[in-house]
Amino acid sequence: MLAEARANGRDGIRALRFMLFGNKKSTATGNRRDKQRRDQHRLGNMSCKRGARAMRLTRLWISAIVIGLAVASPAQAQMGGGGMSPSGGGSQADATVPYRNGVAAFKAGDYDKAIRELRKARDANSSEGAIPYALGLAYDASGKKKEAKQAFQSAVRTGNAPIPAYLKLGLVAIELGERDIAAKQQAALEKKLAACDAKCGDQARAEIKAALDELGQKLATP
Repeated sequence: MLAEARANGRDGIRALRFMLFGNKKSTATGNRRDKQRRDQHRLGNMSCKRGARAMRLTRLWISAIVIGLAVASPAQAQMGGGGMSPSGGGSQADATVPYRNGVAAFKAGDYDKAIRELRKARDANSSEGAIPYALGLAYDASGKKKEAKQAFQSAVRTGNAPIPAYLKLGLVAIELGERDIAAKQQAALEKKLAACDAKCGDQARAEIKAALDELGQKLATP
C-alpha cells in the first residue's frame, strides 16, 4: 500500500507539472511557444525560492503559489533581487489579487488579460519589482516590445527586481536596436555577480552568471 501511495503521488506531481508547463518538446513551428514556456517556467521557479523573511504578503499569496507566482529568493533580495517592500497594508492587498490573476492569465496564454491585471497590480504597488517584471513578460509575449522594455526598466529601477528582469530588458533592448541599454544591464549583472558572496548562495550566483552569460552572447553577436 505504501508503494502504491508513492506511485500515485508521483503520478499526481507529473500531472500537475504537465498542467502548469505543458509538453516541453519543441517543434520546428513551436519556437515562440517554447520561449513563452521558458518565461512561464521562470515565473514558476521563483515561487519555490522565496523565504518567509523576504515576503511580507505570504498569507495573501499562498493560493497564488500553486499557479507559479513570480517572486524572488532571499538571496536575490539580499542582492537587490526581489525583496517586497510595499508602502502599506491596503495597497498590498490591492496588488495581490490582480497580480495573481495576471500570472494565471499569462500562464493560460491570455496576454491581453494578463496585461490588464498586471497593470492594476503595478498601479496598486509600484515598489515591488516582480510586478513590472511579470508585466514585461506579458508585453513581450504579445509582441509589444517597446512596452515590454519600459516595464522591465520599471522593474530594475525598483532595486529589488528578479535577476531575469535584467536579462529580459537586455534582450528586448537588443531586439529594438538599443544595445547601449543592453550593455548597461550586462554591467549591472557583472556588479551583482561580483557582490555575490558566500551569503548570497550558490543558486543565486549560478542564476546571475547564467543571465550574464546569455546576455553576453547576445551582445557579442553583431
